Amino acid sequence: MVLQPKQNYDRQFQCFNCGNWYKAKSSMIRHIQYECGKEKSFSCEKCGKMFKRNDHLKQHRLTHTMYDYYINVSPNSFVCYQCGHYYKFKSSLMRHIQYECGKDKSISCELCDKKFKRKDQLKQHMTTHYMCSTQTYQ
Repeated sequence: MVLQPKQNYDRQFQCFNCGNWYKAKSSMIRHIQYECGKEKSFSCEKCGKMFKRNDHLKQHRLTHTMYDYYINVSPNSFVCYQCGHYYKFKSSLMRHIQYECGKDKSISCELCDKKFKRKDQLKQHMTTHYMCSTQTYQ
């Protein structure tokens, strides 16, 4: 891999294969590994648009109207079209789609190593540790 510096510009790293410029070396390396010269193999179920990376497809899905992302089974029941989870509130389903559905549990509790998809879930979980510690000392 040959890095070619670019003078007096924000973008200093150039892909040796296609000539695209990047601000960060890591962005250029990611481009080379996952994008440059690769076929678009991820397809949007709603419109058919193709992407080289799955994370780009997930971001694209958010551009569709929110009505495309759920099935309104009844006035008080919303279902995720990807996984089938039911929600009482539309806002809960939208949060699920944006932060949870298909995402890895990457946030860990430092006390017990339990993993979560969202920071607020970890925060709620931490109260269980607090409850356990206060019950021990009573």
